[in-house]
Amino acid sequence: MGKQIIHASFDLKYTRDPESEYYDISPQQFNILNSISETIPIDIISNQFANVNKLVISTNGVDGYGYDNTDFKLNPIYYAGQKIYFVCRLKTVPDNFPIKNIPTFRLDTDNFRFSLSAVKDLSGNDVKYTLLDENIDNIDYSGGYFKGSITIDEPAYGIKLYPAVTTPIFGVVTGESNEFNVHPKSGLYGYRKINEDNDQEQNYKDLRFQNILQDTNSFFTNFLGGAVGNKNSSPDSLGIKIYEKISNFTANNADINTSNVTGLLSMLESVKVDYETFNLEFPASLSRIVDNASVNLSLQKGNINYFNHDFDDKGQIISEVLGINKGKELPLMSTLLQTGDDAKPIVAYEKFSNIYTLLDTNLLSCYDFRYLHPETNTYALSDYNKYWGWGLVIPPQIGLVDDFFIVENTTYNSTSGESLYQNVLKFEDNFGRLTTQSYDKEKRDPSNIANFYTFYEYLSTPQGSNVQKFIDFDNPNTYMGSLTGEAAMRSLSSYSSYIGSGGVVDDIILNNLVTNTIFVSGITTIESTTVDNIN
Repeated sequence: MGKQIIHASFDLKYTRDPESEYYDISPQQFNILNSISETIPIDIISNQFANVNKLVISTNGVDGYGYDNTDFKLNPIYYAGQKIYFVCRLKTVPDNFPIKNIPTFRLDTDNFRFSLSAVKDLSGNDVKYTLLDENIDNIDYSGGYFKGSITIDEPAYGIKLYPAVTTPIFGVVTGESNEFNVHPKSGLYGYRKINEDNDQEQNYKDLRFQNILQDTNSFFTNFLGGAVGNKNSSPDSLGIKIYEKISNFTANNADINTSNVTGLLSMLESVKVDYETFNLEFPASLSRIVDNASVNLSLQKGNINYFNHDFDDKGQIISEVLGINKGKELPLMSTLLQTGDDAKPIVAYEKFSNIYTLLDTNLLSCYDFRYLHPETNTYALSDYNKYWGWGLVIPPQIGLVDDFFIVENTTYNSTSGESLYQNVLKFEDNFGRLTTQSYDKEKRDPSNIANFYTFYEYLSTPQGSNVQKFIDFDNPNTYMGSLTGEAAMRSLSSYSSYIGSGGVVDDIILNNLVTNTIFVSGITTIESTTVDNIN
């Protein structure tokens, strides 16, 4: 249709004009005093019969005019039972211009009928849903769109919507939404800090010493327990909140690494550090999340205990906690060790001092070392001598003979001129036979080493517990998806997956908001107790 020049004034009829109201000009269908005109040259191109079209889904219909705007795509996280509102518009390809000169799409019409051809999860399985038409009747806006909502009652992940519109002009037009997840109503992630496990209800029950109070469970459970909460109650319940504030007082107020936001600001003020504050007031439950999520992630995760020298089992024959790095006993006289790539450390237990020592068996450069089988780098544990460098504390007469002798053909060194008579062995009758020596075989028996040491296999498994705790991963109310305990802690592998869009913090905050504002149906945030339930 070519380039056209349109002379137009901005439509300000929906803008409150203080001057018009002051002068009480009627009717106020449009502004008179603030009328502004503008001349805008535009190109008008008919796209009614465009050959290629597509459907685009966004949360509010802002999907770009002449380009593809994904700023308002579907959120990465929704919850089971929550209404997921969306707007689906018909746009041209590849220009991305919306087609408005057609009716609004509806569910209950033959022409320009909107439907979802499929709703599938990450595995390609169909997802059950409820689709509603949220269009407002009798509006003066142009068409070419569908405003609706979809509700998914069960958790599903990697979901995509595949809309379809049947039109008499363009035929069947389809599209595809971005990927999003539907989490359980309670959220996919939950956490408790250290000392957020107080069971105040049980504490009161434990104080019931009078017989008359022993059978009043309804009072202590429904009334008193409902007021203070138990270990599974919300972390904002009275019993958990007060106990956490007392137990973590120093960490919350005086430790710059783990303090609450108010505690941090107080410390900054005490040392005259300037900072900018916006004086935002958060509800109690959201304030707790802000305080905790502001702590460095590495401190929230804590540290893994990589100690792997736990040899003392304190006399317990079988223990999953003590002596986890001490394996089965190695017989002194029959154990064979190896050097090279197959070398494995062993543990020596000194019986006199109850000291465990980790020994390196890769003896590649020690003095007077002999292989039993050189082709396999094998040697016997019973061949131990002091030159192996293990530093075992045993009497010098125990073990292999380490007295060496010098054989010389003469008693005079022609190079140095030194007399060697005192250093050489004396042969009897010049026949090359050694003279008789005194040798105590019983003391020299290598098996005597077992009187001083016991040897064990070395198990290199680290202790693996969580140290420097901030989040209580031992609390069953701490979970990361289906993971709990230390597995949940280790699943926090990167900061981006923790703080990024659709990450852990996103889910915790969104769940708090939609739960406390009743956007998720079927969740009761306030527990009440009626008088009829109290005995």
